Amino acid sequence: MRFARSSAIGILMAMLFGVLAVLPAFAAGEPETFEQALELAKAGSLAANAFKFLGVGLAGLGLLGAGIGLGILGNGAMNALGRNPEARDAIVPNMVLALAFTEAIGIYGLVTAILLIFVA
Repeated sequence: MRFARSSAIGILMAMLFGVLAVLPAFAAGEPETFEQALELAKAGSLAANAFKFLGVGLAGLGLLGAGIGLGILGNGAMNALGRNPEARDAIVPNMVLALAFTEAIGIYGLVTAILLIFVA
């Protein structure tokens, strides 16, 4: 129960910091024409960067979820091996496959964050 509560608090704090990162963009004001918005985006304005880094932070939540999933999978596999060591041949291949799928989700989040930082 303590683990679930601490991870929920961490997710809420990440969301709060993401919202706080966007607030200066709203304080800067909204451009009135498309040309003004385009000039601000080309100049690397605070609003464009704030939303870019908000997206990077939200993509980072995928890494958080993958890390939690890997921990839960590893815990379950170690408990199963501790209770029934003879079932190692059935447990380990399934565990490795599940770990690979979970890690792939984390890699998707990492690639998305890198693309947002360097390309967007």
